[in-house]
Amino acid sequence: MEEGIVLKIEDNLKGLVGVGRVTSTSRENGGSITVEIETDEDIDVMLTEVINAVDRVPNFPTGMELLVVAKQENIRETFDYFVSGENVDLATLKQIARQMEYDLRAMDRLSQIEIEGCPEEEIEIAVGENNLLAYNLTFAEVAEAVSRANILTTGGSIKTEAEDFLIRADNRSYYGKELNNLVVKFQPDGTLVTLRDVATIRDRFSETPNASYINGRVAVSVNISTTNNEDLMAAAEKVRQYVKEFNEKNDTIEIIVEHDRSITLSQRTDLDRNFEVDALVDFTSQIQLEKYVNSADANNVSLLQAEKNIIISDYHYKASKVVFLLSIGLTGSYGWNEGNFPVTSFATSITTTGVFGGVSLRWDLFDGGRGITTTKNAKIQYDNQQLAKEQIKKEVTRDIFNARGNYQNRLEVLDLQTKNISTAKNNFERSSEQYKLGQITSVELRQAQANLLNAQTSKNLDKYDAKLAELELLQLTGQLLNIEF
Repeated sequence: MEEGIVLKIEDNLKGLVGVGRVTSTSRENGGSITVEIETDEDIDVMLTEVINAVDRVPNFPTGMELLVVAKQENIRETFDYFVSGENVDLATLKQIARQMEYDLRAMDRLSQIEIEGCPEEEIEIAVGENNLLAYNLTFAEVAEAVSRANILTTGGSIKTEAEDFLIRADNRSYYGKELNNLVVKFQPDGTLVTLRDVATIRDRFSETPNASYINGRVAVSVNISTTNNEDLMAAAEKVRQYVKEFNEKNDTIEIIVEHDRSITLSQRTDLDRNFEVDALVDFTSQIQLEKYVNSADANNVSLLQAEKNIIISDYHYKASKVVFLLSIGLTGSYGWNEGNFPVTSFATSITTTGVFGGVSLRWDLFDGGRGITTTKNAKIQYDNQQLAKEQIKKEVTRDIFNARGNYQNRLEVLDLQTKNISTAKNNFERSSEQYKLGQITSVELRQAQANLLNAQTSKNLDKYDAKLAELELLQLTGQLLNIEF
């Protein structure tokens, strides 16, 4: 769209009553104009006024496409999903996604559907040089024939008494097979040279690096949105049902849901509806808490762990001293032998029996000092665990003392906040009576009311802070899991 045309339309729009601001953008072969309407104006009425203002422009360039005037709708993202399959090519996926788009648009209140995650489709026409020479053609002649057969232009208008008719020529081809029989040249003998005689035509994707993958497989993304006139919850429910039925019917192609905004909206609705604040907090009695503090040495987790480490180190120390002990070995055997001889022998038979036993003692006197070193290291480890326990005990005592003091401070602050509420309540009641008598303004009354609300909020916050301080003290005394909340 020429810049001059844009300026003419912009001038007509600025003169309309109810138009707040007009901004325009001009670019090669196109342009856009944005009209902002004042708050109290009816958008549909102003849309009609804008259309009439555009129609008042006297001259448009020949061949310019019809202007599109529409109000801008607020679009809300509703449902996104991927279409993917094992060993399924991108062209098949996009064809299936396009059929899904037709199915969804056929449903009531579903109009905003976009297919993304794949390059744009193109028609590739590869002209062979030998074919051009065979038919005495040039590349320019082939290009002109393709351009001449694919036109989209306006042809003026015809006015009648009832209505106006716009003449528009639309002869575009969107698939390669539609161009196969395109006539490129008439031969002198009357034969026709078609485009497929001189070129190879195929549908392909552009070289734009635009692709989507899900679970390592190529995929196509389908995005569904809703306008102000469409119910987001109802639209999402229809899409969910469609996805369920599609997955049940298909084995090789699968729909994988990415986002379902109706779930978030439903959760927010439930949160607003069921959210309640429970300000009731129970505190452990001071007598019981004092018992927990006094028995902290026997129940603190850190001290119990230190005691177990000491026991384990003692076992290691005792086991290391085995090298200083004798090794005793006992052996024993029993034997029986019987022999029979011929009558000519000196003795006809002989039988012998015997028992053998022994005791052996072993003591490693020379081991390179390994036994003594191991024993000394085990003793050092045992002593270190004793010292670590004493250190942990002092740290636990210190932490319990600090936690106990912090807890007492929190309780005192809570008591002061309780008294502050009583003061703020009395002040609000007095201010209410003064306001009824006309002695103070409404601003002063609202300030007294705000002070009461702030005091109540502060008390609740301090109450939970005191409870947290109590839980910290119970944790240090080893009683956190032994009480009911």
